[in-house]
Amino acid sequence: MNRDPLTPLTDADVEAYRRDGVVCLRGVFDPAWIALASAGAERNLAEPGPYAHTYARDESGHTFFNDVVSWRRIPEYGRFLTESPAGQIAARLMGSRSARVFYDSMFYRTAGTRSRTPWHQDKPYWSVEGEHVCSLWVPLDPVGRESALEFVRGTHAGDTVYYRDSFFADGQGAHAFESAPGDRDARETKRARIPDIDADPGKYEILAWAMAPGDCLAFNGMVLHGGSGNLPAGRRLRVLAARYTGDDAVYRPDKPGGTDPDLRHAGLEPGQHFQGPHFPQVWPRATG
Repeated sequence: MNRDPLTPLTDADVEAYRRDGVVCLRGVFDPAWIALASAGAERNLAEPGPYAHTYARDESGHTFFNDVVSWRRIPEYGRFLTESPAGQIAARLMGSRSARVFYDSMFYRTAGTRSRTPWHQDKPYWSVEGEHVCSLWVPLDPVGRESALEFVRGTHAGDTVYYRDSFFADGQGAHAFESAPGDRDARETKRARIPDIDADPGKYEILAWAMAPGDCLAFNGMVLHGGSGNLPAGRRLRVLAARYTGDDAVYRPDKPGGTDPDLRHAGLEPGQHFQGPHFPQVWPRATG
C-alpha cells in the first residue's frame, strides 16, 4: 500500500485549506487503504467501544452511530492512522514539521437515515489548544452532495468560539463532558450561539462535495461544519475521521464545559505537548 498520497498535494490545496478552513482532496488513498479501514469499520460496528454513541435511531431502525478513540483496539484503524498517507497530509496542510495521532472517529449512518449533524466547531469540544489541529474525513462509501458534510467557508479565521450543542437528536443524550443534558460550566453558556445557518443558507458561503472512496476532506478544528444526514434508500455511509495534532498543540482538558472524548487516561498534564503511546508521531516517519 502506498505510504505517500496517491495524488500528490499541491500548493493550491494548501492555500485552500488555510484560506477556507477545508479542502477536498481527490484520490489520495489507494483502494487497499480504504479496504483496510472498511474492515476496521465492520469490526467497530460489531464490537463498539466504551465511548460509542448512538446519536439517533428512529422507529424504522435508521441509525446514526459514532465511536471514538478506537485505533489502539482496532488494528485496521491503527495501521490507517499510523502508516497511511494521512499523517503526512495533515502535517503539510497544517504547516507543521510533525504530525501526531490525536484520536479517531467512526461515523456510521444506515441507509435512509435522516439525522442531521448540527453545525459546530470541533476544537471547542476537544482537550487541545493550538493552531495545528487537523481532521481527515475519509468516506468508505460513496457520498452524494445531498448527503455531504458542509462547511461555512473561512469561519476558522475568526475569534468566535461557539456554544457546543449536543449531537443527540432527541436532546436527551450526554457527551463525556456533560453530567446531564444542558449541564455546562457557566463560562460555556455565555458563549455565542451558532446562527441559524439552515434558515437562510444563501447568506453563507457553504462548501460541500460529492465524494468517492479514496477522496478525503481535510479541515481545520475551528471551521463551522455540519451535515444534512439525509441518505437515500439503499445507501449507507461509513466515515473514518483521522484527527492529528502538530508542533504547537498542547493538552488542555480544563476548558470551559470540559472536553470530549475523555483522554485523561493518557497521562498528560495540562499545557503539555502531546507525546507518548496514546499520541504517536506519524510524521516524519521513523527510519530504520
